[in-house]
Amino acid sequence: MNLEQLKIFIHTAETLNFSRTAKDMHLSQSAVSQSVNSLENELGIKLFTRDTHRVVLTRPGQSFYGSSIKLLINFEDMLQTVKNLDTAEKTNLVLGMLGTPLDNTVMPWVIRDFNRLYPEIKISIRYFTHDELEHALANKVIDAAIQTADDVATNAYFHLFAEGKFAAIIANNEPLAIRTELSIRSLDYHNLIFLLESQCSPQQKELQQKIAELCSNSTIYYANNYLEELAMAKTALGICILPFIKLAGFPQKDELVSALPIRESSEIGYGVVTKGKAINPATTTFINWIEQNKLS
Repeated sequence: MNLEQLKIFIHTAETLNFSRTAKDMHLSQSAVSQSVNSLENELGIKLFTRDTHRVVLTRPGQSFYGSSIKLLINFEDMLQTVKNLDTAEKTNLVLGMLGTPLDNTVMPWVIRDFNRLYPEIKISIRYFTHDELEHALANKVIDAAIQTADDVATNAYFHLFAEGKFAAIIANNEPLAIRTELSIRSLDYHNLIFLLESQCSPQQKELQQKIAELCSNSTIYYANNYLEELAMAKTALGICILPFIKLAGFPQKDELVSALPIRESSEIGYGVVTKGKAINPATTTFINWIEQNKLS
């Protein structure tokens, strides 16, 4: 028994006319008869009674017709599901981000430019805390993550597309905001907003510890994630420390805050992180494009 035999049987059961089935399915009448006879022989039952005047479904034939319809529908549903999954792998890309200034300022431009070239690839963006992002990548909730190079798990792959430094994000009404760069000691006596150490990349954790040591007269507040940290800075609750990339064409300040690189900060690398080499075609296309169009 094969799918073609089922289709011929179903059509014949619905038309009760071998000639009509042959015409509709672009077959010879003998081919239809042979297919039905072969199916009956395989099942060991008569599906139709037929004479020179009419064709009638037997009771077993009626039962087999109902089961065949369900089988064909399930088979076609299965095929469509598989095709949808294949299409999704080729055209869907889910990116996970932490909410850094890069994620909120540069990445929208990057994604827009990418979509101009690859409009068939649909990108979704999801924000996570540090721990959530690592878990989402490990469990394939996302296809790729945007992270700093120092924070990549040993079993993950990092694809560099930009480099920068950590910056102090400071409200524009603060006197320090007129500067183009800050030293760590210039932050002393100012309220500071740190990211919880459990949510920090290794470089950010090290820098925060150094700032805390050198700015003993500052009050330090802690945020649970980058988005919270940035929101606190924008409401002038303090100066926060975030990864930052200074790029031509991208503003170093907005209407509320300015990003001032910290002189003592080491270089940080940004890139796309994937869990393994077995990534979907949409992710591969994005990574290849990113690596060919590095931002700095």
